[in-house]
Amino acid sequence: PEFQREYERAFAESVPVEFEAYYAPLQRWRYVKAYPSAQGLAVHFRDITQSRALQKALADSETRHRLLFEHSGDAMMEVLPDATVLKANAAACALFGMTEEEICAAGQLRMVAPEDRRLPNWLERYQKHGRPQAFMTGQWTMLRKGGERFEVGFSSTQYTTQDGTRLKTMTFRDITAALRHEQDMQARNAHLDERVRQRTESLE
Repeated sequence: PEFQREYERAFAESVPVEFEAYYAPLQRWRYVKAYPSAQGLAVHFRDITQSRALQKALADSETRHRLLFEHSGDAMMEVLPDATVLKANAAACALFGMTEEEICAAGQLRMVAPEDRRLPNWLERYQKHGRPQAFMTGQWTMLRKGGERFEVGFSSTQYTTQDGTRLKTMTFRDITAALRHEQDMQARNAHLDERVRQRTESLE
């Protein structure tokens, strides 16, 4: 029906038409251009089945990503290559004690403690040779709304949207307690080693 309708419109209005339509007998998608002329209708076809399948797969992937982003228990942000924050999920707002609007206004870089020298190194790695890595991990000291500093482990995944926009999904986890526990364990082990050393020396 769509093919016939567009052909009739080209004849009736004497205008060229172009459209995409599914051709059921061959189970293929066609991109069609039709031009009216004194001799009839000139029609050109191009098979776009594969590109339509890719578009659908990308759209499905973006839908899954959006659902994961919105409902994840991990703090997540969608960030442009220049560190502009486009979106922050509810878990990110809770982690940083900020609204989504406040996070977007602050931007990713201003949420990192200014004394953290790991940030410049990470940015250098990200932009190395003009080809950012698709997946990166790291650790920063970040700031909550009131200025409280806390340690964050993060991952960065880069992808390209259906319209060609390059984005990063940043995932953040508060690892302050885990680092504190690790430091306590190291101090206890060091203390134990020292006691063993002293005991050994006393027995010699």
